[in-house]
Amino acid sequence: MNSRKEYLKLYRDTNRNELNEKFRVYYQENKENIIKKVAEYKKNNKDKIKEYNNQNYHCDICKCDMNYSFKSRHFKTQKHINNMP
Repeated sequence: MNSRKEYLKLYRDTNRNELNEKFRVYYQENKENIIKKVAEYKKNNKDKIKEYNNQNYHCDICKCDMNYSFKSRHFKTQKHINNMP
């Protein structure tokens, strides 16, 4: 299994531009369907997403607690940036 992981990592590294181009073309061709599926998923799993976002997260750098929904915003604050080692 480990050799498979190594092979896939090497393949992705050597073919990064080709893979990115494939994904970009696929997204452009299927943009409307992807957007619909994401909206449908959010609508069907609203409770699960809300429950996840309301979980508590503890920042070890700042020693403060927050909800997961505020985690990305917290990483951009001066308090967090100044406390980083």
